[in-house]
Amino acid sequence: MITLYTNDSDEVCNCPECTAVNAAEHSAAGTLIQTINDIAESLKKVRPDVTFRTLIWQSASNPPTQTKLADNVSIQLCAIGANMSKPYREDEAFMSYLNNWTALNCEKNVWDYNTNFTNYSTICPNISNIDDNIRLMYEHGITGYFMQGNAYGNSGEFGELRSYIVSKLLWDPYCDVEAIKKEFLRAYYGAGYKNIEAYIAYTEEHAVDRFDIICDPDKMIVLDNKQVAQCDTWWDGAEQAASNPQELERIQRSRIQLRYYKSMMSLGEFSWLNSPIDKWNAGEKLYDDMLSMGVDYISQGRTMRDRDVQLFILPTNKWKS
Repeated sequence: MITLYTNDSDEVCNCPECTAVNAAEHSAAGTLIQTINDIAESLKKVRPDVTFRTLIWQSASNPPTQTKLADNVSIQLCAIGANMSKPYREDEAFMSYLNNWTALNCEKNVWDYNTNFTNYSTICPNISNIDDNIRLMYEHGITGYFMQGNAYGNSGEFGELRSYIVSKLLWDPYCDVEAIKKEFLRAYYGAGYKNIEAYIAYTEEHAVDRFDIICDPDKMIVLDNKQVAQCDTWWDGAEQAASNPQELERIQRSRIQLRYYKSMMSLGEFSWLNSPIDKWNAGEKLYDDMLSMGVDYISQGRTMRDRDVQLFILPTNKWKS
């Protein structure tokens, strides 16, 4: 398989020629599919064993009405515009896009997302949606599934749990995800895992109705001081129950998500109601802990710079990178 993608955006060419093609095809994918078909047809005699795959951004909500895919062309759909707060099947626009393209008679793949790309280490309250989303793809004939998460450094959220759930679902889309989640939490975090289980449920209950893969923490979940204090209580309980240094490190690393959120929202120890030195110290401690645990990327491609250039009184997204 050879992949031929457009640029990493949903922009389309607006020159007169391309505009005319897309208008005739009633789809922004008109020029794309014609181009991929031309390449695939020209190389078919040389490499009849190769399939040419292209990425269908959601700017192209419909397939072309006139041009059909060549028999050696496959498509990869993209969930970039879907509502990450709810199961995809509740997103009318995404379902229209998915239904339109999966109706085609060709090999179909999906590029999905499993993190907040502008704030890797903040609370991302959507773990419970993963199973239904993967089942949805399976039910629509998707044969290849790529889940993109935080590929930079260690996870300060639940990257390991997410990967475990996804890997199990790819083997069996109808497996018992709650049992799998409990199995992982117990094995990875130890005896206090029920605290983390309660924390996950609580944050998902307080998630906003809609968020995407690129947003600030308050666009995903809104908590006040009392609520983050409750979250801290669960993490404290998990830490106290740790039976060895490995479990404790895992708990403290995953807990970074709550500290990161508090820093961004000026809550708890990061509140502006605290003394400047206390707020500074809280930021500096978070910075040191993130570095020591290998959680050194704030966002995709953006790593934290040396401590001597940082203003730790500022929220994490204002740290120099």
